[in-house]
Amino acid sequence: MGRTSLTMGEKLGNSIYASKINMKIISRVITFLYIAGLIPMLIIAYYNYPSADDYSMALEVHQTYVSTGNFFAAIAKAVYMGWWYFMNWTGYYFSSALTSLAPSAFNERLYFLGTFIVLFVLTMGVKSFINVILHKMLGIDKYTSRSISMLTLFIIVQCMMSGTSRNEAFYWYSGAINYMFMFGVALLWLSFLIKIVISDYSGKRSREMIDVSGAGVLGFLLGGANYMTALSLCIIMFSFFVIFLDIKKGLLKKAFMLPDRYGLGLKRIFIPAALQFAGFMCSVLAPGNSVRSESLSTVNPIKAIFMSFFYVYEYMLGNWIRWDIILLLAVIFIFVKMSAKKIAATTDFEFCHPVIFTVFCFGLSAANITPPIFATGNIESGRILSIFWSQFILLVVADMIYICIWYEKRGKLLFCENEKEKKLYEDASKIKNTTDNYLVSKGTAYFLGIIAMFWIFGSVLSVHVDYNYYTGTSALVDILNGNAATYARENAKRLEILKDDSIKDVNLDEFTVQPQLLFFSDVTTDTSDWVNKAVAEYYNKDSVVLKKADSEENEEQSANE
Repeated sequence: MGRTSLTMGEKLGNSIYASKINMKIISRVITFLYIAGLIPMLIIAYYNYPSADDYSMALEVHQTYVSTGNFFAAIAKAVYMGWWYFMNWTGYYFSSALTSLAPSAFNERLYFLGTFIVLFVLTMGVKSFINVILHKMLGIDKYTSRSISMLTLFIIVQCMMSGTSRNEAFYWYSGAINYMFMFGVALLWLSFLIKIVISDYSGKRSREMIDVSGAGVLGFLLGGANYMTALSLCIIMFSFFVIFLDIKKGLLKKAFMLPDRYGLGLKRIFIPAALQFAGFMCSVLAPGNSVRSESLSTVNPIKAIFMSFFYVYEYMLGNWIRWDIILLLAVIFIFVKMSAKKIAATTDFEFCHPVIFTVFCFGLSAANITPPIFATGNIESGRILSIFWSQFILLVVADMIYICIWYEKRGKLLFCENEKEKKLYEDASKIKNTTDNYLVSKGTAYFLGIIAMFWIFGSVLSVHVDYNYYTGTSALVDILNGNAATYARENAKRLEILKDDSIKDVNLDEFTVQPQLLFFSDVTTDTSDWVNKAVAEYYNKDSVVLKKADSEENEEQSANE
């Protein structure tokens, strides 16, 4: 009986250890985690109000809508303002048009839509970009691809550095629409281009023309986005051209992994790529840039390039990569490693040069911030730091994917001691893994569970010490403690005064709270300050000035004396 029981126990144990956990469930848990973090971020957006450039950039559109009540006339005015800024201030013709079209130009209570739009476009951009590469091109199952994209988004959104970066990335419309929104649109565009490359348009000539034309139009518009995004896209487009030459001429021995059959597909995106570059050059050579450059202190281009590489080391590798980010990247690495062996055995993509690809990713991260360093000598603005951060994380994930597949496809050969071992490995690598790669072994699940417990425990401690540790917890606490509601209430009180036509010289009370995610800047005690002037012109006032809380106390004290 004892031996039978032991045998049954061994069978049961082996059965448990050999059992699988569905990757579909894990992807749902991770997606839920990402959405749960977004919910308080979206809720707090309802308490938000415009500030600073939101008044100056949207002035003409606001005036057009107020005077005509015509929504389409306001849109036409926004398009014109894109042209006006192109000629008189900056080459960002696409960004300027959208910045002018702020929701608050129609009604201040619509300002929250900016946050919703930016987060939606960023989410769709990252998800589409990762999905088209991992699922469509490399054949990773959709659940693993979704898990990787959701974790990448969680790192980008929730682990973004605390302070002005979060505010300018998601809540201050003028900064968010020009930078983070454009970053998301750029990823959607790249995803679309890759789909055009890998699609079979046999017998679908009209569909091919529509797709290429649409990609061309959007590419030209993105040439007029912020220079960080536009320059990064130009570099990627040039890389596509190098890949094409690599396929046709063997220029780099297929360093960028595309097989021969995609040569025709790459030809299709020459026109969109050329239009994007043309748009970028139009933006760079815009007459308005010469006007704006007079107020800026530019940096030597060579020095700007070296400073860009320095900031990648200083900020990304030195200051911003926290323990929780390392744990989450480790989970992504596990997911990629799970699928790498099957990809290596089944794909005809070439993964020959991990060093070249790593250098390319590092260089693209540095190139991302070269324009603002050249123009101003620094990258202190939160909106700049936000897409610097976002692009870096995305490239880290891309580099992990490349290296993992390279190791399974070629790297292991470096560790074979003789030709016999190499032959055995090559034969084994040709065997296609027919098991469902969306199933996770019990051992891997245990390891993921340990990482999850460390992350949860560490996150609880970190949030307890600093509730701004994650973007979502920062939003949640300011909602629960009433700071967001107080900020909205004080803004609404200001709005009543600003919309009172009988008051021409406005005194605004100082805010008693400044929620980190919502507050960007305020008017000052100087009526000649540009923000004060912008608010006054927006609401047709003679002057606007900030009334400090302590000034009232001083006045009362002086009166008593």
